[in-house]
Amino acid sequence: MKKYLLVLFSLLYLTACTEEENPVAVQEDFDILNLDSLLVHVVKNPSGKLKSKTMELQNNISHEEFFYNQAGDSILTIKTYESNDNYSYSVHHYDNLGHIIYSKNYFRENGLLKYLNSTQYLYTDFHQIASISRGNNDSNTKILEFFYDENQRKVKMTGRLPFAGEKIEMFYENPESNKVIKEYFYWDKNIEIPYYSYQINYDDMGRIFSKTTSETENSEALKYFYDEMGRIIEEIYYDLHFGQQELGKVNYTYYE
Repeated sequence: MKKYLLVLFSLLYLTACTEEENPVAVQEDFDILNLDSLLVHVVKNPSGKLKSKTMELQNNISHEEFFYNQAGDSILTIKTYESNDNYSYSVHHYDNLGHIIYSKNYFRENGLLKYLNSTQYLYTDFHQIASISRGNNDSNTKILEFFYDENQRKVKMTGRLPFAGEKIEMFYENPESNKVIKEYFYWDKNIEIPYYSYQINYDDMGRIFSKTTSETENSEALKYFYDEMGRIIEEIYYDLHFGQQELGKVNYTYYE
């Protein structure tokens, strides 16, 4: 169960924090509960933009579609689930510096559309992500917080696993470079040994192609694949406790 929660956390939160930010503020001049009115603001074919993200994890499959306005901002994400006909959608808002500052999340269940929660993003004075919080209109709970050194390199992240409530910490090594070369994951920092540590490997173009636990064969815990234009098209996650078993994967498509 812990391994499942760990991968779920990685897929839903860690990858989300590295998604491209889009400039230009989005004005909320539509009926938030009317999906048709929201789609009026959507560009039909924003060439080159991320179109969809499909996640498969232990027989659970979800599919996300991304929609953009004329300025190129991702203003809407619609998520569907293979197991049922429910869907959720998130409406994203930006500040004048191009930072996504909050998302409102809604859920359709049994034909009814309900407000679920909001996600709030805060940034440092150097425009790096400082924290991510989630909650409702009355209160927010910080789920991730990021820390940087004097050279503005990310060195630490703290948070709590969704649903489980367990505190986690991640530490990053990036000596003399802006690229992280190792990451360490702790359930509890009072325990000296990390739950895992990954070596992060880059190709000649500076893209991550794998995260490994050692230099031995078949030690890849994560693999990344790109298309001829350098866009990520697939991530594969492995469980290394019993050989190298595929645990889950994420596939991406783009507007032509």
